[in-house]
Amino acid sequence: MIFQNSVKRKITHRRLFLFATARCVCYNIPTWVVGFCVFYQFIKTEKERTNGVYTFTLDENGIRNAESVDALVYLVSADGSENYCLGLSGNVVGDWDTGTFTDNFDGTWFSLPDGQPLCAYLVDQCDGYDLYTSPIMLNGNQTNLRFRWDYDTGAVTITDIWDGVDSAGFSGRPTVTLKPGDVITPLYDSYDNTNESFYASGTPFSYIGDNSLVFGALPEGEYLYSFWIDDIYGGSWMSDTVSFSIQNGNIMYNQAA
Repeated sequence: MIFQNSVKRKITHRRLFLFATARCVCYNIPTWVVGFCVFYQFIKTEKERTNGVYTFTLDENGIRNAESVDALVYLVSADGSENYCLGLSGNVVGDWDTGTFTDNFDGTWFSLPDGQPLCAYLVDQCDGYDLYTSPIMLNGNQTNLRFRWDYDTGAVTITDIWDGVDSAGFSGRPTVTLKPGDVITPLYDSYDNTNESFYASGTPFSYIGDNSLVFGALPEGEYLYSFWIDDIYGGSWMSDTVSFSIQNGNIMYNQAA
């Protein structure tokens, strides 16, 4: 299990969390509270299907007002007491004409060369590539690893180190580059069954000078999956969460979590 040596760290003030401040996060609360989130109507299909996909459909208002649709994935601990965020991915198949979106999850994730998955958040979709950031410990200091995923080549490449933004929206120190011998320890935004938020940490990895990352196969176990929708007004909506399992390389969706 990738978190067998994990250590709980309290989430500090400075962090990058794409759906933190200035976002309207809607969890099936009354429409008079959620504002623009009422534009979205979700039509869920069966959770367990022979082709193993999870699909939802936006209504006409949702199509007009949605800006992006991404995927949010969590790994569930073996005893079910903790959930470890693997991040927010733009790897979703969507048809903006019909408003139908389907997961494109294949059981792999952005990973360090040693196979440890990264908690990766989509920062920007650029011309020909996506830019991601991932919370890490670098030589014992908390920061963020940024990397790009190129559409044409499929290459995943480290770009730099960035301290993120604080709650006031101020950026940290200028970006820096990695040096051979730097030690990277992945961090994962996590919460337990008491809803306490914390960082779980992975295993230290020694950087050797190669900026290449990989799509590593995720370990067998239970996971949570939901769609994350940003609208043109700066609000966000998270779909119902479904659980799925990876067993013998196969992915099967189960039921609403």
